[in-house]
Amino acid sequence: MRSPDYRGVTQAYERIRSHIKRTRLVENKRLNSKLNSKIYFKCENEQLTGSFKIRGAHNAILQLKDSDRKVITHSSGNHGAAVAFVAKKLGKEAYIVIPEDTTESKRENMLRYDAQLIECEPCVEARDYQVQTILESSDMKFIHPYDNSEVIHGQGTATYEFFDQLTETKDAELDQVWVPVGGGGLASGAVLAASGEVEVVCAEPENVNDTYLSLQLGTRQPPTNKNTIADGLKAGLGKLNFEILQVTPVRVVIATETEIKTAVSWINESLKLNVEPSAAVVVAAMLKNPHLVKKKVGVILTGGNVAQRA
Repeated sequence: MRSPDYRGVTQAYERIRSHIKRTRLVENKRLNSKLNSKIYFKCENEQLTGSFKIRGAHNAILQLKDSDRKVITHSSGNHGAAVAFVAKKLGKEAYIVIPEDTTESKRENMLRYDAQLIECEPCVEARDYQVQTILESSDMKFIHPYDNSEVIHGQGTATYEFFDQLTETKDAELDQVWVPVGGGGLASGAVLAASGEVEVVCAEPENVNDTYLSLQLGTRQPPTNKNTIADGLKAGLGKLNFEILQVTPVRVVIATETEIKTAVSWINESLKLNVEPSAAVVVAAMLKNPHLVKKKVGVILTGGNVAQRA
């Protein structure tokens, strides 16, 4: 497997751009005034299957052989739906290992694309064990949700496309990109796309702060397996992802459960957007730490698969 790099992101974008939405950018004058910044939100909550995960799934699965008929992954919802969608489109079968506490809306989003769901205990270790057990007796191809070069390259296209859109508006130079971090696919992809020219800031729930701890301590820390409303961010930081975030140091900002809930309500009311708590954690972290927000900022709203979503 190739090492993740900027060229991989640009190649991924050319590979998948005809398969995905070019999601819109929105602003909010009240938030700009409150934080004394110009903030652009990229609406990946409006992406196909409801999240940015469709990017990495496309980039990885499009590169499989025609003879690779079955794919497997583990997911709390969004990556699973993306893999199922792409697999169905390309005539493949998708098997998704999911935690037994996966929300009904995310189950439905995977089932609508004919995924075969396999339940496990709600921890990362159980997901990994279940997948490896199945792989030992099958010829399925494993599409890891984040610790995979081609998935990272695909997720990096969200930031790459963001920069491209701002260039078109003649407002090209961001000071920062803020993204949520769980397993680290989007965050590490953002670092590659930014190529050292734009600061990447990651937001993480206080209850599952293994990325924060990993970068503070210099060694990858295990997931806490605590509960969080931002269920899409419970995954432990991946090995490749950690390496990328270490090489190009990023800041990780923490938000509490209450702050995340408040941010979900603010986004719904002020931006009129339906987002998951995993997406809102960024706004929660920004409101908590206004001194860290620079003059021109991009925010990726990662997903919108909540119960209200059609």
